[in-house]
Amino acid sequence: MVESPTAGRAILRKPKKIICALDGTWQDSDSGWVRGRWGQPGHLQNPSNVTRISRAIKPEDSEHHAQIVYYQAGIGTGLGIKDQLLGGGTGLGLSEHIREAYYFLANNYSPGDSIFLVGFSRGSFTARSLGGLIGNLGLLNKRGLPHFYEVFLDWTDAGNPESPGPSFWEHYRDPLEPEKRHIPQTPSNDPTKVYEYLDEYRASKSIDFHGQAWSPLTN
Repeated sequence: MVESPTAGRAILRKPKKIICALDGTWQDSDSGWVRGRWGQPGHLQNPSNVTRISRAIKPEDSEHHAQIVYYQAGIGTGLGIKDQLLGGGTGLGLSEHIREAYYFLANNYSPGDSIFLVGFSRGSFTARSLGGLIGNLGLLNKRGLPHFYEVFLDWTDAGNPESPGPSFWEHYRDPLEPEKRHIPQTPSNDPTKVYEYLDEYRASKSIDFHGQAWSPLTN
């Protein structure tokens, strides 16, 4: 038996690129066929620009970095008429889209990877919100993901003066001076109210989920 010349060598993984392609309202690359309406015949669906971009990305770039694409159909593309009308008309479901994209990134990210966010229409809002969430709180690793929904609710309530305060951080908060706040949406400079909030980033680094819960971000 001839031993492979690479046997016993450490295999170095190149950092990958993770691309989130988030489509706009009523945009869905998977439908394929648009049914006719008002007496007009049906036709093949024209791919959106977000779809075109996601399909144009190769599995590897010129330097052999893996490129992982996550495509998310736009708001209002569900099968039911309720989703199509409420989602398309009011944006219902945006929070769910943000969480789904975050889950994908958290499950696939490794230190050193690069993240790219592409969006159109409400997909661009999803991309901006997702980028803000990552910028403020970072990416949970797989140990911390079971707690993501609580973290997300605290993040979305950060600017609400009527909110009772972050539940997830209840045992980790510290009284903060206004100039030391990390999250700009903290609702008030009143120390009695600021106390109910916290520097989420600093507190998260001190929480132990039987191991580190946050992935170190580089790009």
